[in-house]
Amino acid sequence: MKRPIILFQQIAKGGGRFFDFLGRVHPIAYLFFYLALVPLFAVIYTRLDGSFYAPYAQYEGAGSEDRRAVIEMLSTKLWHHLWCIDEQVNKAGGLWRFHTKELYILPKLKIEGSFVEFEAEIMLLKPERPNEPLTIPINRPVVVSRVPMQFGPIGRYPADWMQIKYNRKELEPTLQGFVSSAVPECETKLVGSETDRARVEAFVGGLNNDPLKVSGKFDRMLYFSVVVLTTLGFGDIVPMTPWSRRLVAGEAILGMIIMGLMLNAVATRARSKP
Repeated sequence: MKRPIILFQQIAKGGGRFFDFLGRVHPIAYLFFYLALVPLFAVIYTRLDGSFYAPYAQYEGAGSEDRRAVIEMLSTKLWHHLWCIDEQVNKAGGLWRFHTKELYILPKLKIEGSFVEFEAEIMLLKPERPNEPLTIPINRPVVVSRVPMQFGPIGRYPADWMQIKYNRKELEPTLQGFVSSAVPECETKLVGSETDRARVEAFVGGLNNDPLKVSGKFDRMLYFSVVVLTTLGFGDIVPMTPWSRRLVAGEAILGMIIMGLMLNAVATRARSKP
C-alpha cells in the first residue's frame, strides 16, 4: 500500500518542479506562442479542402467580388463575341447592328448541374447608313432581347472546353439573323481560360458555402483561427469532417492551456517580488 503512495508523492513532487519551471518562463514568451498559434492553424485549415461549411461565404465582400468578377468576365467575352459578329454584319451591309454600349448581364447567376446560368440583355439597332457610329439612338429602330445563356462545364474538363453557350434557334428573329453571321473566329471569343475557371470556381464555392473556395481563404481562416483560439465560437464557419473537428478542438484546448500557463507565470513573478 505504501508503494503507490510513495510513487504518487514522487510524481507530485516532479510535477511541482515542472510547474515551478513553467512559472519561471517569462509571460511574454507564452504570449508570443499563443499568438503564433493563430497563423499556424490558419495555414493548416486552408489545406483541408471540403472540411468547412460557411453559410455566409457568398455574402462576404470576397464572395461579392467573385460574383462581380464572373459577371465582368462573361460580359467581356460576350461583348467581344458580338462585336466580332457586328464586324461581319457591317462588311456584308446587314440591316441590324450590335449596340456596343448596351450589353447587360443580369446579376442573378445560378448553378444548374455543372453550368453557370445567366441572362444577357442585348440591344440591336438599325443604322441609316453603313459604318454609322453606334451611339445611343434617338430615332433609330431598336430591338432589345433578353437571352438565357450558360457558361461551363465547370471543374470536369480542361479550361478551354468551357464556353458561353446559348440556343440560337430560340432567339428573337432579328437577333437570330444577326448571330447567323458569326464566323469561327467569333466563336473563339466565348471560350474560357484557366483564369476564367478559377473565377467561376471561387464563385461556385461561395454558392456551395465552402469558405476555402471563395477568394481570400487565408484571411477567412485566420479570422476563424482567432475565433477558435479565443473560444468565441461565432458559428459562421463550421468544421464538417472528423479531422477538422479534432484540429479545432485541439487549438481551443491548447489556447486555454497556454493562457493558463501565462497567467501562472504572471502570478509567479508577482509572488517573487519583495
